[in-house]
Amino acid sequence: RCVHNQKKEIMRFTLLLIFALALLAVVQGRYNRNWEQLHRAPAGRVLPIRLALFQRNVDVLEQAVLDISDPESANYGKWWSSKQIIDLVAPPKSVSQRVVNFVKHAGATHIKNRGDFVSFEASVEVIEAMFATELYVWQHE
Repeated sequence: RCVHNQKKEIMRFTLLLIFALALLAVVQGRYNRNWEQLHRAPAGRVLPIRLALFQRNVDVLEQAVLDISDPESANYGKWWSSKQIIDLVAPPKSVSQRVVNFVKHAGATHIKNRGDFVSFEASVEVIEAMFATELYVWQHE
């Protein structure tokens, strides 16, 4: 159990460190440096979009990962399939279906409900209306 707790603490520390470094990079402007806004995106341009849905049972998934990664566990090496993971973390089907209905009604095409995310294609015009925003073309110098 002691080894299990140590692994868990190391994983948490690593995730915290990654988050802190990412935040520091954003604060320092590393991801905004040398980008120039050119113009509004063409209204007819079709873009692929992926909407990640709020995941549930992430704590259960974390415990399962730690369990199957622990050589002392009876579940060691019993890896889960993608379907098992999605079934665990995906929101209720009614939630993802509401998102599908929303994007379809807004004018999206090629809609796929993947459980924990919904993918589709839509024109810039449709996306701007759907999310009440404006899209721009940017160029890295």
